[in-house]
Amino acid sequence: MHIHAFGARTSQPRRVFAAVPAFGTEAVREGTAQSQFCVNRRTLVVGLVAGAVSGAMCRSGSASSLDERNLRPDPARAHSRLDDHVNDIEPRLHLRNFQIGEEIDLRFFRSEGYDTDAVRQADWFMRDRRENRSVEMDLRLFWALAALGQAAAREGASRPTGFLSGYRTAKTNGSLKGAAGTSFHMKARAVDFFIPEVPVRLVADYAEWLQVGGVDHYRDRFVHIDTGRMRRWEAP
Repeated sequence: MHIHAFGARTSQPRRVFAAVPAFGTEAVREGTAQSQFCVNRRTLVVGLVAGAVSGAMCRSGSASSLDERNLRPDPARAHSRLDDHVNDIEPRLHLRNFQIGEEIDLRFFRSEGYDTDAVRQADWFMRDRRENRSVEMDLRLFWALAALGQAAAREGASRPTGFLSGYRTAKTNGSLKGAAGTSFHMKARAVDFFIPEVPVRLVADYAEWLQVGGVDHYRDRFVHIDTGRMRRWEAP
């Protein structure tokens, strides 16, 4: 089986770390199958205490508190694959909104901690463009996008990640057809995106393998990830 490892942060000493699989490999498929099993298990325990599902692959937890964003160098969901490999992820966001041509390419975390200016730039980039309003995004999304972009680059993808939607005000969310009334976008805990040159399904599989949280696969258009409990669905 072909495997590769995420590159270590340039600001920290390189260490020996466990290899993580490439897009579409057997390990990713097996990992996503186990994650889907967790979702199915949850549907069987309706009426029980939320989060009471057992099993090593059925872990859940809250995202890092936004007021701790400059104190934590990690995505803050213990034992998820994203957290397990956080020291192997280059904390870089290279995103482009292909519709309006806006682009960022920055490092949001350095040896001394989060780069405040870079984080604010990323927050602004992910703003509600209709209302021209930004808030503090959940940093777990930054790490997830960085990991996915890095994995894609390892597979030969050369263009920046295509960004579609981040934070939404309640007004904007309510104006969008099909948007959930309790959307994580309104909580600054979700992003919609695609990676040029990589099939949408493979990107969704990899996000699920990372155990980011919720993963939505919109056919051949884009992927939604959020920092809610781990679950997977496919929109029409």
